Amino acid sequence: MEKSLASDSNSTSLTMKISGGFLLLFALAHLCLASRVPGQNLGKEDCSIYKKFPVSAIPCPVTYFPVCGSDYMTYGNGCHLCIENLKTNGKVTYLRDGHC
Repeated sequence: MEKSLASDSNSTSLTMKISGGFLLLFALAHLCLASRVPGQNLGKEDCSIYKKFPVSAIPCPVTYFPVCGSDYMTYGNGCHLCIENLKTNGKVTYLRDGHC
């Protein structure tokens, strides 16, 4: 009888360790997938924040977070897309995240 209780305790402990490991992996994956580069688009780029700068002097970050414009060109990040948006008087807009 004591052997059975010890065996149950060991299997419960192992199950809890495995469950805890999966929970930790899930939490880390969620944090990695949910994190975004600050100042980047979350579904649509807001180019109005760049209108206060001359197009040639817009301070774009050097981070590479590709976005696809409505001209089907891939831009290095949302800021670069906004430069094109301002150069074309709004003709080029945000289409989606990633490469075209």
